[in-house]
Amino acid sequence: MNWTMTKQLPRPALAAVTGVMAVVLAAVAPQAAVAAPPDKQPLFAFDTGEPVTGAFSKLNRGDDAVTSKIRSAAAPGHAVTYWYVIFNLPENCNTGACGEDDIFLGGDPAAGFNVGQIEAARISVVYGGDGDVVNPGGRVALDGGLAEGEVPTGSVPVVIGHPGDGALVPGPVTGLEDAQTAEIHIVLQDHGTAHTDPDLLEQQLSGFHTACNPDCVDVQFAVHK
Repeated sequence: MNWTMTKQLPRPALAAVTGVMAVVLAAVAPQAAVAAPPDKQPLFAFDTGEPVTGAFSKLNRGDDAVTSKIRSAAAPGHAVTYWYVIFNLPENCNTGACGEDDIFLGGDPAAGFNVGQIEAARISVVYGGDGDVVNPGGRVALDGGLAEGEVPTGSVPVVIGHPGDGALVPGPVTGLEDAQTAEIHIVLQDHGTAHTDPDLLEQQLSGFHTACNPDCVDVQFAVHK
């Protein structure tokens, strides 16, 4: 299995919507709207670790759901998707800072998955519910949302999660268990130049490493504790 996403995640952080997803986001938004003010964080580039100029990520926590958005700059004409890396029990992370060493043994993808830590921190990686083509000016706006216990939909929507939910990597839980206490890392994945074929474009905009043209690379991340 190609795991390019996590290979590019720096320490200490990891790493068009269908009508169905639009309905899901509309359903969870009112629940998150009554929560405290959103947590606003910078987006960082994976390759340099530096903040992306003018970019930000916002996360709203409700009683039983989260909603979020990013406003950023990326490669014009590229298809991008939005991902949640969820540490449901962040207090069980290895060093008190959740990150790639909780996913991989010694923090090294080549060493294999850290199954014990994935289980201890109840880690899941799921589709955030949005994808789009970066506009000619290089700007992109994505909006996500996830309810507790929700299994996202998409072409390949679950990366780490319960095997019964079609996860690429088995884990004890899919998605979000507690909207108030989970640590959530948001990742922007670039699928390369947007396909002109509508079926391939739909795959690009709704899955993990889908319809890569020619490559899929994680380009930005934000951390919400």
